[in-house]
Amino acid sequence: LAAGRLDAEIPGTTDHDEIGDMSRALLVFRDSMRANAALTNELAENSRLASLGAMVAGMAHELNTPIGNALSVSSTLEEQCKTFRKDLGSERLMRSSLERHAINLEEAASLIRRNVLRAAAQIGSFKQVAVDQTSGRRREFHLDDVLASVVQS
Repeated sequence: LAAGRLDAEIPGTTDHDEIGDMSRALLVFRDSMRANAALTNELAENSRLASLGAMVAGMAHELNTPIGNALSVSSTLEEQCKTFRKDLGSERLMRSSLERHAINLEEAASLIRRNVLRAAAQIGSFKQVAVDQTSGRRREFHLDDVLASVVQS
């Protein structure tokens, strides 16, 4: 028991003398140690699950921003396309209007691309953290990249 072997047999538990009393006391002690080990494992698992839940909540929050931005820009882009279609049908379409629509399309496409790339980078960062936590293997890395990833996360 002192070495942490909780499966060790305790001899003399059926004896009806002082040794039997001590052996039965050791049984109680061993069972308490087993229960304590089980509770410790359960506590560690609960802590791990709580950390995982916090990490998932953080991931959701971090991903919401670029995805929400991309969604907002895409809906604005959709409205601009409707306006452009109306301008096309009015037969009063001027070069300046075409230029304005082209600029708006370029800006919207750029914003959507940047936000989707940001979301993809965050997913990659979270994935690498998960791989690193589950893998016992060593890997080479650049500290500045890791720190940038941590800051971004």
